[in-house]
Amino acid sequence: MSPEDFISTIKGAALACQKEDGIPASFTIAQAALESAWGESLLTRSANNLFGIKADASWTGERYRIATTEYVAGVATPVEAWFRQYANWQESILDHVRFLKGARYAGAFKTSSGVTFGYAIASAGYATDPNYGTKIARVIHTHGLESLDVIPPIVSTPTQENSMQKLFALWSVFKVGQSVANPTLWKTGAVTVSLLAPVLLKLGEVFQTFGIGLTVTNEQAAMLAGGVVAFTNIMVHLIANKDMGLK
Repeated sequence: MSPEDFISTIKGAALACQKEDGIPASFTIAQAALESAWGESLLTRSANNLFGIKADASWTGERYRIATTEYVAGVATPVEAWFRQYANWQESILDHVRFLKGARYAGAFKTSSGVTFGYAIASAGYATDPNYGTKIARVIHTHGLESLDVIPPIVSTPTQENSMQKLFALWSVFKVGQSVANPTLWKTGAVTVSLLAPVLLKLGEVFQTFGIGLTVTNEQAAMLAGGVVAFTNIMVHLIANKDMGLK
């Protein structure tokens, strides 16, 4: 299989993993290409194993034994080992995601590109080849895979959004309570923030729809909503005092 055909075959699955799990698509494609020899290795053709993941003690599925190369003290050494066997490439890609989400590779998810992700998993011991990270980077650069690495921001769950809005609603109520004598405005501060923050979040999504690179986080929306409420209530208080002839 040509590199172009291989990339085309797994690109969709790699992009899905990037969107749902935060694994750069360029890394997924490049590592699969390196480990499977662009889909032509015996392990890939016989066991649909794209990433050279071994069948360790935790694996309960089918296994495939094959000769491979391990680096011992920096020296390439032929050995035989058991590898995981899959029904198809999609199963291999999904298992690869689960495998990388283990604690061993947690540091890789703090990186910002396919290249740095590759170096991170290499440093964590994914392979014994001392040049593993460099080889992944070379595949990415050679085939222009960097353009696929557009990882969307992680969207908070509704529970996280509500908690964040409540936290900053309390902040707003406290600030408004310091400045506003009207108890009705003071008590409704939290409700106002809780209603306004989601609207500001949605506004950020609308901007992105029209190609405007404006991202509004939960924290920013809640803080802005709290600020709007505090400013509005303070202005009402000042105007009311002015009307009453107070200074």
